[in-house]
Amino acid sequence: MTRRGWLNGCLAAGVFSAWPSIGAAGTEAPATDAFALQGEYVGDKYAMQVIALGRSRYEAYLLPGGLPTVGWNRRTKLRYLGETRDGQTRLVDFDGNVAVLLDGASVDVVKPDGKPWLSLQKVHRTSPTAGAKPPGGAIVLFDGANVDAWRDGARIVDDGLLGENATTKQAFGDFTLHVEYLTPFEPDKRDMARGNSGIILNGRYELQINDSFGLWPTRLRNAAIFELRDPDQDVTFPPGSWQTYDIDFTKARVDGEGKTIEHARITARHNGVLVHRDYPIPRLTNAAMSSLRNKPEGDDQSLHLQGHGSPVRFRNIWIIPR
Repeated sequence: MTRRGWLNGCLAAGVFSAWPSIGAAGTEAPATDAFALQGEYVGDKYAMQVIALGRSRYEAYLLPGGLPTVGWNRRTKLRYLGETRDGQTRLVDFDGNVAVLLDGASVDVVKPDGKPWLSLQKVHRTSPTAGAKPPGGAIVLFDGANVDAWRDGARIVDDGLLGENATTKQAFGDFTLHVEYLTPFEPDKRDMARGNSGIILNGRYELQINDSFGLWPTRLRNAAIFELRDPDQDVTFPPGSWQTYDIDFTKARVDGEGKTIEHARITARHNGVLVHRDYPIPRLTNAAMSSLRNKPEGDDQSLHLQGHGSPVRFRNIWIIPR
């Protein structure tokens, strides 16, 4: 039997209710408080990322060494599955270890015989560049006051935030860009339907935004150059957290006949961590503006915040043309 089959069988059979109480401090969170339970937990030698799946079900990954970029070995993820039942939220791994989620503040993990193993505490990470102020020479694209820098259709929502599906009036070539964004909590959705947006640089190349918290990075998930390159590190925070991109972009160079002689290049930091270093973007990505698909690269174009069915929010956006 596969691990997935065994775990799904456990869920269907309701075996979690059979595990003994571990006597840990704290009150087990109610079934409706999925947002409080999801997130990141840290202990001395392990960390855990808990993902809400809707209908009171959860998936979690136990990470030896700590959280991504903070000790994790970048190789091993121990998978747990479980649910809230009768007021108790318990997840189990393939070896029978049980993780008990307590009031959204901690996770206690016990061995199959009921002996305590790990105690993990909830943490809320923030990007070191969140709230970064625009330096001299920067153009403020959005600070919550208005949408004057954006074309018709851009809108302020949710008490001073910029909604998705917005395009700058001004075109840009080479630049440094700072963007802060928040993906919504959408536990009933999966994969690309979950917290999906993107930053379309130069109207042609997408740096992906997607709620892929807790999952392995791929060319389709958060911080990827969409369809072209995985991020070097997984730095995605839980949905409902403010995250940052700090981007250095150099547009393509073309010859007199419009033929590309140097690809566009990107260096990007996600939540302060380098995820792409001077990557040459070999072609337009799928979300490129349709009007540019058959035209030469290398000209200045607008910046676009993609609308893809999710209420992703933005704040503190500024750019320094180079």
